[in-house]
Amino acid sequence: MERNELADFLRRRRALLQPADVGVPSGGRCRTPGLRRFEVAQLAGMSPDYYARLEQGRGPRPSAAALTALTRALRLTVDERGHLFRLAGHQAPPRTGGDEHVSRGLLRLLDGLTGLPALIATDLNVVLAQNAMADALLGERSRFRGLARSCTYRWFTDPAMRERHPAEDHDHESRAQVDDLRATLAARPSDPAARELVEPRRAAPRCPSWSCFPCSARRRSPPEEKHDLPPDRRPAHRRPPHRGRPGERGHRRHPPGRRARARPLRPGRGQAAESIAPEPGGGAVVGMIPARQVVRVAPDGAVRVLVTMPLPPDGGGTTPVVGTPVVTGVARSDRGDVYFLYSAGQGGLTGTWQVRAGTPRLVVPLPADAMPNALVIDGDRFLVTDSAGGRIWQAPLRGGAATVWSAGPALAPDGFFGANGLKVHDGAVWASNYDRGTIVRIPLTGGPAEVRATGLAGVDDFDFTGRGDEILAAINQDSKLVRVGADGSRETLLDAGDGMQGTTAVAVRGSRVYVANGANLVGDDSNLLVARLRR
Repeated sequence: MERNELADFLRRRRALLQPADVGVPSGGRCRTPGLRRFEVAQLAGMSPDYYARLEQGRGPRPSAAALTALTRALRLTVDERGHLFRLAGHQAPPRTGGDEHVSRGLLRLLDGLTGLPALIATDLNVVLAQNAMADALLGERSRFRGLARSCTYRWFTDPAMRERHPAEDHDHESRAQVDDLRATLAARPSDPAARELVEPRRAAPRCPSWSCFPCSARRRSPPEEKHDLPPDRRPAHRRPPHRGRPGERGHRRHPPGRRARARPLRPGRGQAAESIAPEPGGGAVVGMIPARQVVRVAPDGAVRVLVTMPLPPDGGGTTPVVGTPVVTGVARSDRGDVYFLYSAGQGGLTGTWQVRAGTPRLVVPLPADAMPNALVIDGDRFLVTDSAGGRIWQAPLRGGAATVWSAGPALAPDGFFGANGLKVHDGAVWASNYDRGTIVRIPLTGGPAEVRATGLAGVDDFDFTGRGDEILAAINQDSKLVRVGADGSRETLLDAGDGMQGTTAVAVRGSRVYVANGANLVGDDSNLLVARLRR
């Protein structure tokens, strides 16, 4: 991987794009040439933190999926895409009939269709891009992985896909889907992607006999879909649990009572989930990092925005590490008061805020060079991790000045983020260090930090299961939820097959586990996932 060359290429390509080129509002304020980092991150479905590290030459090697997302976000040509892949240490994608590259002109056309639902798909019915109206009407169809990326595959395997169509049209649509597959396979008989999709359909129970379908060209019009409710009133999508084979790496069967359900959080509006504060009844308050929002997610998955924080007068851009104003940690008091952290790189804005009836109020100001990340209410005080400064701040719950409660090498960053997640447990303050991959314990009475877990690179947050010092750790880089035993043993409980996508936060309430996914590495949909903890 050519880390520095990759960083330079990304910076140069970003500088060449204007907001109007990608359908991003300019906001009417002064700005540097080209797009901002957070705008590219939003277009690619990544976190601003992760993209900033790539541009600074400090990020991990991006996956092929992340590079594909950047190709579309930066409107690269086929040649530029190949160059990007090679800089990142990947083989350039082949130029075949199944090429998934979307040209700049086609993306500009898609961005300009603001009054109509529109999407771009391959001949295998894999959605590569869609506009906001298609997202609202059809749901985000580019979020899937593996065979499920194909709408044709999901037509035969996912009942929710067929429920969108009138029952009397199912047989006709099934035949049309197979007809499309037959035409694609005839055009590319040796293409492994086409064959992989076709072979299971030959024996699918909902797929009529392959041989009984007549050969014909594709002349069908798009099927009519039924919607009983407007898009913003429809029940939240419930993703079925992933079923892997026993013993297959990365896949686990969900035991009874532990089925996970994902709640989409409209990533098209920049809502990347960063933090969780569970509420009675099964809902949660969630901090949305690039959208500068705090939202309330109801038990049925409905999302309501509680507050959207204003940008600084100059538009922001001086926030430590991330470069753009962000909402990070959230907390809820026993009385139901909602507090959150805002980092804007300016005094008078950075600090702990309270929201009531949609109005934010600064309760505890923090220095402009602080990057507050996690927020905990400990009795009559706030505790806040500072990822840039490697500190833990404390301040009265009633509001007022903050003081440094703890600082030191164990909390300091090693190039990016230091102290991150934060919990109070068993007479001590516990904190995770993102860069160092550690979780440390500091007695409430003060003293040196004791390292209690290691080898958790990219640990964004953690919580305790209720079984002593056993921990659930949210691993952002690897998109995993990992159980860390008091003896140091580890077990991956949830991964990408369960909906993990840039895992940012975890909270345990009884047997219920809330996990937030910001979709920062894989360009998929941000979600709040709820699962049952086995006892």
